[in-house]
Amino acid sequence: MSPVRAIDILIAALTIYGEARGCSQHGRLAVAHTIINRAKERKYWGMARSTGHPDHSLAAVCLRAWQYSVWNESDPNRLKLEALREEYERAIEDIHCRNSLKALIDALDGHEPDPTDGATHYLTQQAHEKALRSDRDHWSKGRDYHLQIGSHRFFKGVA
Repeated sequence: MSPVRAIDILIAALTIYGEARGCSQHGRLAVAHTIINRAKERKYWGMARSTGHPDHSLAAVCLRAWQYSVWNESDPNRLKLEALREEYERAIEDIHCRNSLKALIDALDGHEPDPTDGATHYLTQQAHEKALRSDRDHWSKGRDYHLQIGSHRFFKGVA
């Protein structure tokens, strides 16, 4: 994993906020650990590739296309995250943003162990079941999820 910079903290905390703001703190912590686990694994999803951030940094992992859906162009939450990114003082005023930041800091500092046991990917139960019923290819097809925390199913060993 690349050294953690202030922008990595901001992007990762906003990612957790966007992906897990309706979750418990345990759920936010789990999402935080998937970001960290991806950065540590040094696979393709951590390659900066037009993100403007160093390879395997938390920001590169979060902003890599099609990895954390909240940053996808088509995701309606992206505009909200972009606004909070520009006005990060406003983000700190939001309790869900602060809880997301706390989850990230607790994960980075080792205060909270990884509840996912090394998972790098997740889906909501609803999205996973929809993918399994679909005729289209999906990365989760043929994979058993490792565990479920709240409504998110976590996966290990995704290449």
